[in-house]
Amino acid sequence: MDTNKTNLEATYAEVMDDIVGQMKSEAIRLAVQLHLPDLLKDGPKRVAELAQATGTQKTPLYRLLYALACCGYFEEIEPGVFAQTERSYVLCADTPRSLHSFALMHGETWQVQPWREALWTMQTGQPALQHMFGKDLWHYFAEDDPMAGERFNRAMSSMSRQYDQAIAQGYDFSSAETIVDVGGGQGSLLETILQTYPTVKGVLFDQASVIDMAQRRQLADKFPGRLQLVSGNFFETVPAGGDIYLLKQIIQDWDDMTCIQILSRCREAMKPDGRILVSEEIIVPGKKIPPIAALIDLQLQFILPSGKRSEAEHSSLLEAAGLRLNRVLPTASTYSILEAVEAGNAV
Repeated sequence: MDTNKTNLEATYAEVMDDIVGQMKSEAIRLAVQLHLPDLLKDGPKRVAELAQATGTQKTPLYRLLYALACCGYFEEIEPGVFAQTERSYVLCADTPRSLHSFALMHGETWQVQPWREALWTMQTGQPALQHMFGKDLWHYFAEDDPMAGERFNRAMSSMSRQYDQAIAQGYDFSSAETIVDVGGGQGSLLETILQTYPTVKGVLFDQASVIDMAQRRQLADKFPGRLQLVSGNFFETVPAGGDIYLLKQIIQDWDDMTCIQILSRCREAMKPDGRILVSEEIIVPGKKIPPIAALIDLQLQFILPSGKRSEAEHSSLLEAAGLRLNRVLPTASTYSILEAVEAGNAV
C-alpha cells in the first residue's frame, strides 16, 4: 500500500468527509424543511429576506446556507446573498424527478434509531427496528407515525421516477393486455408504462391509504378507461386476470416466507400464460454496485427482515412459489427485471 504523505493527506480529507456525512444529510434535510431551494428558484435573495420568509433567525440561517454553499448546494454571490445551484434545484418540490421528499425522509426516527442498535443486528441477524419498537416498519407507520408513512410513500415515488423510464424500456410490455402493479405505491412506474405503451391497460394495487393518495392525484383520469385503482392486502389476494404482475422493489422488503406468500398470490391470480416481473437491484457477489445502493442495502438490514438478494436467491423464492425464473433482463439503471412464469410453462 502506497502511504506517501501527499496521498495520505488526501485520504484523511476523504475519510473525514465521509465521517461527517450525516451532518451534511441533516443540513440538506433542514434546508428542505425550510423550503430554501423553493424560495431561491426565482432568483438570489438576502439572508434577511429568507429569514423573514422562513420564520428563522438570521445568524443560524446564514450558517446553514453558508455550510451548504461550501458543499455546493447554494452559492453566496455576494456577502449575505445566496443563489440556487443545480444541487439545490433538484431539491425543489416541483422540479421533475425532485428529491424533495427523499431528503425529508432521511433523518426520520425509524431510519436513524436502528443505526444506534446496528451492532445488535450484526450479532443476531435480526432487524434492529423490530427489536427497538416491538413491531415491523409497516406497523410502526400505521400505529406510531402515519405521517412518516406518508413521507415514506412520497419519497419512494420520487425515487421510483429515477428508474421508471429505464424499466419501462427494459421490457417489451406491448403484448400485454393488462398489467397489475402489485404494491405499486402512487403509480409512478405504471404511469410511465401506460404512457410508453398506449394500448396496454393497468391496475394499480396497494393498501387503502396509498391508493387514497393516488386518487387525490387523480391518476386514473390521465388514462380514461385504461387504469383502475384497487386497494387490498397482497398477502391475501391480488386482482385477478392480469397478463403481467409487476413487483418493483417489493421482494427486498420481506423475509423469504412472506415473499413466497406474495409471489404465490400473484401466480394464483394471473392468466395461465401470465408472467411475473420482479424488478430489483440484484446483488452479485464480488461485483461492486454504486455506493448509494450498497449503503441502502446495508441500512435495510437494520430496518427490514431481508434486503437485496442475488439472482440465485430470487430463483429459489420463485421456485418455492410454484414459478420458474425464465430470464433476467438488465435495464439502463441499477435495476434488473426477473421474468417468471408458471413452473410447468414452457415460455
